[in-house]
Amino acid sequence: MRRWFGLAAVAAAASVNSLTGCIAIDRFSSRAVGFNEQAAEVKTESVLLNIVRATYSEPLQFTDISTAQGTSSVTGSLAATASVPTRGGLLTALPQQFLGLNPNLSSQGANQFNLNNLNTQEFYNGLLAPIGVPQLAAFLRTGYDPVVLLALAVDEIEIQSGSRRMLLKNDASSVDQHTGFIFALDQLVSGGLSAEESGPDTKIGPALQPAAARELLGSIVTSTATDAPSLKKDERTGLFQLTKRGGVSRLCFDLARASSDMRVGGPVRYRSVPLNPFLKPIPLAYEPSGPAAPSAVRDLVIVPRPGDVCGARREVQLDRTLDTRVRFRTRSVQGMFQYLGKISRLELGMADGTPRRLTYFGWPKPDPGYELFRLELGTTDAGYVVTHRGQTFNVAVDPSGNRNGSSRVLQLLTDLIALQSSVKNFPAQNLVTVVGP
Repeated sequence: MRRWFGLAAVAAAASVNSLTGCIAIDRFSSRAVGFNEQAAEVKTESVLLNIVRATYSEPLQFTDISTAQGTSSVTGSLAATASVPTRGGLLTALPQQFLGLNPNLSSQGANQFNLNNLNTQEFYNGLLAPIGVPQLAAFLRTGYDPVVLLALAVDEIEIQSGSRRMLLKNDASSVDQHTGFIFALDQLVSGGLSAEESGPDTKIGPALQPAAARELLGSIVTSTATDAPSLKKDERTGLFQLTKRGGVSRLCFDLARASSDMRVGGPVRYRSVPLNPFLKPIPLAYEPSGPAAPSAVRDLVIVPRPGDVCGARREVQLDRTLDTRVRFRTRSVQGMFQYLGKISRLELGMADGTPRRLTYFGWPKPDPGYELFRLELGTTDAGYVVTHRGQTFNVAVDPSGNRNGSSRVLQLLTDLIALQSSVKNFPAQNLVTVVGP
């Protein structure tokens, strides 16, 4: 019987060790991916919640997850309570004796995360700073949806020709003005609006003899800088000059990306590329002309200059023979939230009780239209949902981006908050030149 007791105890202990070992050697990959998804959802829903606050003209409030920790513990025990018999059982008059084993196993898990309240002066200075050319250029070059980006970032388009000055206002409180402005942006994108870094290289220090240049070359090669300086040789003098590449960002027209036909059906990107691209007028607005096709508004037709083409030489960029100038007046991140709040108030009918849809149609209009952003009441299984003051709001997700840009708006705002959240001083101006020196 003692032998059976020993075997039972060993088996019970082995089972406890097996269970605890399976938990101790944790397969954490699924939990790590789950945390990644949850963190992304927290950021997106935080942005959406602040759009809802802007819709109701309430103060914005931002928080961020600073740290997250997961803890787990496993405990196990083995207990046996029974009298050890010296006889009994088979072929005896005594009853069979039983040994009772009581293994016990328990585990605990907990998640801990800390939230930062983003309410510092530096953070809010960043939110109030207008978006500059470097940010616009970076987003355009990296493939963000250009119409969504510009509709969020641009408050108005200023066209100056001689002494005349005209404004196209991106006013979300007016359906006609809003859709007309989206059409103007769409036309600019159709004309190949893009961005590049230009400007002359900056000289660093004096000209160097070959021996001094060789000593410096090793430091340049091993440098970890993302934009390290370079050495250039002057063939005339034989001296070397340390230079840093010119990093002046500017908007320009990439003619290889320009569309050769009228845009139809909303922001469908670059449907055809002309074999011999050339500078052509870009109408920013049309007006009806009876049963015939609409005609371009004469004062709102711009003609890019040779210097406005991406890759133009510096002296061509500075050519002032044409006095037409087109500029974007940009918003801040805070202004983007207020802009989306205006759109949502109009769509929900909060002004006069009549909901309206801010749908942009191409010309002609065979398509169901394109909406930059749409906030709706209720829940959805295919989008993002937040609750505010007892009401539930949602935005849909359109993976194609051809009908609804809501999810792309949330993505852009998330990135811009991270990039613009730290500045020391306000910039002097928020004008970005599109056409003109």
